[in-house]
Formats: sequence, structure tokens, C-alpha cells
Amino acid sequence: MKNGGKQEALVDLSRLDTRKLPLSYGTERCRIVLNDSRYTEELLALRNDESLNRFLHHELLTPETHDRWLRQQLDRRDVLNFAALVEGEFAGAAALYDIKGDCAEYGRLVMKPGSVRAWAPAVSFLSHSFGFEVIGLTIVYCRILEGNARTLRYAVKVGYRRDPAYDQEVVFHGEKARLLGFSQSCDDWPEVFEANRDLLQRLLLR
Repeated sequence: MKNGGKQEALVDLSRLDTRKLPLSYGTERCRIVLNDSRYTEELLALRNDESLNRFLHHELLTPETHDRWLRQQLDRRDVLNFAALVEGEFAGAAALYDIKGDCAEYGRLVMKPGSVRAWAPAVSFLSHSFGFEVIGLTIVYCRILEGNARTLRYAVKVGYRRDPAYDQEVVFHGEKARLLGFSQSCDDWPEVFEANRDLLQRLLLR
């Protein structure tokens, strides 16, 4: 819905209560659901696997520390942590977070290795569809560690454009590093969706 060239928010984001938000978004083949402790064991196997996550920055997680963090996240009004389900089985995770007004960051994407990784674009498209079409975001941005070539290619594939306004300097594993910013707007979204319609039909509706 447009309002003066801007998409009208469908909910008051300042009052978004993830503890009460009924969320299962997508199709029977692939959907995102609000993440909770049901998926802790499988998610930690991914988060703590250095071969999969050398570009992620965190200490090794235990079920206790993860579930405590998750409860804190569920109490917030500015974050949506998703579990991705493929054919009803846990396949990975993603998030929209730092939701401020009509803007949010997309990230925390991690998928199981193997054939299920082919579903990563569908998970992103579902997350962005939820952001733009359901909660009325107008800008979604992401930050990717410089040198993470695979994720940089992935960001472009799912519709992001380079946006230095979101660049950030960080300390990563004890050394200075640079996060490269990318963004996507609600005005970009219909074109991105249309460009990937065939892929989405194959993955989501087959």
C-alpha cells in the first residue's frame, strides 16, 4: 500500500509484540516461523560449526545461553528471529532486527549444508515479503563482512544494491574489519519478486 510514495505500515512497529505474534509465513514446502527453543539443538549445530560460520562473530553457544538470549529477544519489539522449515523440517534461520520505524536489518542467515542450501534464496524472499508486505517496512538493509565473497554474491542475487550509507567498521576476531552495506526498498521489491518468480514457483509451489 502506498502513501505519498511510501508504503504505509500495516502495524505499529513500536508495539510489535513477538510473544503474541502468530507467525507461519510461506507455503507447505517452505515457510518461516517465529524461532523458539524447539529448534535450539539443530540451530546450535549450525551456529557452532566453524566450517559453516567463519564469517559469524560470537562465542561458542550452549543450549542455556542460546535459550536465555532467545527469551530476551522474544521480549523485544524490534526483532523477529525466524526458523526456516523445508518440508516441515528445520533447515536454517534468519532474522529481521533493529526494526526502527519502517526500516530493519536483515541477517543471521544460516542454512544446513547440502541440498537444503538451495532454499536460502526462498528464505530471504519470504523474510523480505513479510517485511515489506506484512509489517510495512520501506527499507531493509544488510551488512556483510568484506571478503565474504559467497554472501556478497548472494546479497545481489536476492535484490540488494550496494549502499555505503550502511558501511560499518568493527572488530572481528581481534582485528579491525569492515562491514559492507547493502539495501533494498519497498519500491525495489515488486521488481525483485517478479525477476525471481520462476525460482519461487519451483521452490515454493512444486
